[in-house]
Amino acid sequence: MPRFPALLALLSAAVLAWSSGAALAVQPEATPGLLKFSPPLRGAPASRVGGGARTMQTRANALIQLAPKANAFTTQTQPTLYWYMGRPATGKLTFTLENVSKRITMYQYTFDDSFERGIYGINLAAIPVNLSLEDQYEWSLRLHTGGTTEDLVVSAPIQRIKSSLSLQQALSNKLDATDAYSQEGVWYDALATISNQIDTNPADIALRSKRVDLLNQHNFAPVVAYDKGQQ
Repeated sequence: MPRFPALLALLSAAVLAWSSGAALAVQPEATPGLLKFSPPLRGAPASRVGGGARTMQTRANALIQLAPKANAFTTQTQPTLYWYMGRPATGKLTFTLENVSKRITMYQYTFDDSFERGIYGINLAAIPVNLSLEDQYEWSLRLHTGGTTEDLVVSAPIQRIKSSLSLQQALSNKLDATDAYSQEGVWYDALATISNQIDTNPADIALRSKRVDLLNQHNFAPVVAYDKGQQ
């Protein structure tokens, strides 16, 4: 998998990963069938999306967080967070993690590099940052434009929850982890599991099809089109 040495040197080789692909037109969404994401019946963390997100949609979906607007859960203390760059960009990208409950910024860093179109991920274990069960969090990205146009800003919630008994049983019974997390509505863990499998086996069409199914259920059409192009 192609890597960005300057970025990787910042937080270690586990921090940022990129999957490249040739440009392609947005394709019709596939019909979900291989995977079913079931949001849990619990209070969902609220999403706060700034004005930059509205601007983003008018600029060819240049920056998209791979996170739902609600039911954005993880069972991990240090999950991996993913986003999509819809077009090449050169310059600064600021990542921020906030503890919304305590109103503090836990971590912030600005990458200054060239970014190609693709899916990126940051592993919180490499920072390191730990999420508690008591608090709600929000992570945001700001793509700086150098003053030529408004910066692109997107934000998404994340909340750590306890693994349910049914999830623990499914994982102990060796049920496919992506399926298990999806059935329990644990978005970040489902996406991270399938994405890690794709990183290990980038030519596996079945794995990419499963991620397409997952992304389709949250209307990430540009990302779905990109992932189809990698098959």
